[in-house]
Amino acid sequence: MTRALGANTIEVYNVRKTLEFAKPKLVYPQFGMPDMVMRRKGQTASWLKFDKLSIPGSVLADSPTWAPETVTDSTVTATLELWGNGVTLLEALGETSFLKLEDEYKKLIGQNAGETINEKVRDVLIAGTTVGYANNKNARQGLISTDTIDLDDILDNVETLEVNDAPMMGDEYVAIISPYVKTRLMKDTAFREATRYLAKDNSLFTGEVANIDGVRFVRTSTAPSVSDSGSNNSVSNVEQTLILGEGAYGIARLLPGDFDVVITPPGGHGDEYKVKTAIAWKAYLKSVILQQSYMLRLESAR
Repeated sequence: MTRALGANTIEVYNVRKTLEFAKPKLVYPQFGMPDMVMRRKGQTASWLKFDKLSIPGSVLADSPTWAPETVTDSTVTATLELWGNGVTLLEALGETSFLKLEDEYKKLIGQNAGETINEKVRDVLIAGTTVGYANNKNARQGLISTDTIDLDDILDNVETLEVNDAPMMGDEYVAIISPYVKTRLMKDTAFREATRYLAKDNSLFTGEVANIDGVRFVRTSTAPSVSDSGSNNSVSNVEQTLILGEGAYGIARLLPGDFDVVITPPGGHGDEYKVKTAIAWKAYLKSVILQQSYMLRLESAR
């Protein structure tokens, strides 16, 4: 008995195939606190935050009176946004090309989906209000060309998260760095020595570079930077490294995965002559900062 592939099977294959090309770009979304919005339950996601309980100021009496502390909480909400993009493959082009264009177009779609989702989350996080500067400078305007990042800068600013009681993700904080920052760190003698004895097979996250002193370093080409930032003339680009603790931000999605791939075969709307195949991706998502003190933006000269 021959069984034809169902539409759902083909769709799952398309999503998985496209996700292969998107995954290297999906760096920022992987550290957010999820809030999966159930189908038909609306597009508003919410997270509940609790303030810490106070430390008792006096010892209890032999027969203490029960006086429970009032729990203070707050709700953070976000409305999901629809993002997407797509391309059209013409029948004649597909038949006359030396390449298998459908597979090449899927690569483009996957890359575009990953980069878009990644940057939409990133753009929320760079607005965080906890900021540090290389060489302990007090402001971005104080940075000079020699204020490139090193291991001491990482340790000094992780100290801020520790003072803020920012919880770790397991046993580490996560620093998301650019290729420029990675190069500067690898040229720092202390950082390079610290990486010499690391196991090469203990990576947990997409883009991970190293794990040093309780900080995992994850590289992405879409790490933020600021050009013409108002700093000294010798600094034309300021790198912005994000150091994250658990629960610093949330990310909400409507679809079960990061995104969905939609393939419209020839003969769809506006294609009565059946000469076009449309390949598109879509995602309902929204990211929001939950705890400003659980994340930090470290700015340094490129």
